[in-house]
Amino acid sequence: MKLVELTEKGDLPTFDDIVTKSRIAICLYQACFRTLLEQDANGSWNSSVADTAHAIIILTEARRFDLFRETKGEFDSAIERAVRFVKANTISQNPSIKEVSFASSLLTETFRLSALNSTRERPDTLIGSSLREDTSAIPKLMKLWKYTPLFQTIPDWQIRASMIEGTLFRPVVRARRLNIFTRQGVEEDKYFDVIPVAWPTCNYRTRTFAPSCFLFEGMMAALLNYQVDEFIEAVAGVNYADNIPELRQIIDDVIVSISEEKSVDGIYETLWEESAANGISELTNGSVADRLSTSDEVKRREVLVPLTKFVTHALKHPSILSASPWDQKNVTNELRIYLQTHVTQSEDNMLLKQGKFTKGVMREHFFRWVRTTSADHTSATYTFNFISALLGSWIENGQDCFPSTQEKYYAAAACQHLAAMCRMYNDHGSAVRDHDEANVNAVDFPEFGVRVVDSGDIEMTRKKAALFEVAQYERSCIEEAFRRLEAHGAGTRSADARARKSRQMEIWRMFYNVTDLFGQIYVLRDIGSRLTVGNGMPGNGLPS
Repeated sequence: MKLVELTEKGDLPTFDDIVTKSRIAICLYQACFRTLLEQDANGSWNSSVADTAHAIIILTEARRFDLFRETKGEFDSAIERAVRFVKANTISQNPSIKEVSFASSLLTETFRLSALNSTRERPDTLIGSSLREDTSAIPKLMKLWKYTPLFQTIPDWQIRASMIEGTLFRPVVRARRLNIFTRQGVEEDKYFDVIPVAWPTCNYRTRTFAPSCFLFEGMMAALLNYQVDEFIEAVAGVNYADNIPELRQIIDDVIVSISEEKSVDGIYETLWEESAANGISELTNGSVADRLSTSDEVKRREVLVPLTKFVTHALKHPSILSASPWDQKNVTNELRIYLQTHVTQSEDNMLLKQGKFTKGVMREHFFRWVRTTSADHTSATYTFNFISALLGSWIENGQDCFPSTQEKYYAAAACQHLAAMCRMYNDHGSAVRDHDEANVNAVDFPEFGVRVVDSGDIEMTRKKAALFEVAQYERSCIEEAFRRLEAHGAGTRSADARARKSRQMEIWRMFYNVTDLFGQIYVLRDIGSRLTVGNGMPGNGLPS
């Protein structure tokens, strides 16, 4: 806070680097807001005078922070309840009050008096307005959030405060927004405002308090999944509409070459040399573009360069490289399935445009489609395995995220059911756009009856109701898989192993909430980007 105050007074240079500025803002915001949310019902923190005194000092300082202007009432109330607790409970008055082992009675009393003294003055001016980001979209987003089952019972002030933290992540995400895909041929990315606020709101909803690095990786994964969808539809699909086998071969060649550290038309070596810590390159070396221009047509370059950058980001991420061989292999396999299934979906879309999708011998019926082609196309299975590798690297010190046979199976089952549910929610919300862009939608399958053109037709309402009902079945399967995953091996592990698994499951349930939230939003409103180019191979809407 002192650092921010000095910069705003002109005593120190201001933060010219927008990413550094955002990181400082996020650090300050989380330190204060997470402290607020951890207060117990009796007004204390851990029923400890010393802990509560520390918290009072933090919250008193937080009242000076401009970013909590909208949450001032909640901070004042929390401080008042905490003050009542420390006044009523001292070591001499109540020996049962817990204290940390290193804090002597004298030190505790010092903290208590310091905390009480800090509350006497109210700030005249606020600090940190220079760190504030645009929050104009929050009222509209809050209204949308409150319509979802996940957030109907969450207090408005908590949703608003969580979303404000999300806006602080926005500049960090925006700085890498076009590092891989240029987004040519699509409309404005309406989902960009949604992604940064989705992760903090779910994080605070469950009090998971996942680390900022995890929240950022989740935001980037969601952003890139949207962009992959757009890229296949508007670029790769258009450029290779008449040569699908070659597009499939390009995808396989890029994945094999990067996973085995070989060269793709001379691109890979330069990409790897130029890669930042997160595995992303701006591809600024002109010689690469020159080699591509002279060795192949421009259309191939438009597909090969961003595809290579995306696969490099996924497979050469430092945390993925430090994951176990099993988790790394799963990321590679699921990434290939994810990209190839986009092509399969596009082929199905072509058949739909030609009126052949449900004619003759079908490739697969709805049940199989929603668990294979359709589920993999949502990106849920790939993202689930990407996060598994991250957690295995971070929490399990490079060991398998799910060590036992049973856990591997339950995790895969949870992932598959989650992907199927996402697909159903997606199709429920994007039926109109899918019809306009000739995308295969769940309601196109014979199990749902004849395809209906008018989205307002009673028959379409019936189809959506049936789709929503089976989505709830998939939800029950997810819950059962998570229950088994959480319970397995509970009585045979060390205390440290149980703590690590408990932390993992907290984060997995938060991830489940985020994915579920996107699906619930889709039921309410389509937030995918429509194409602005001819869609020779259109895809679907929302990646998970």
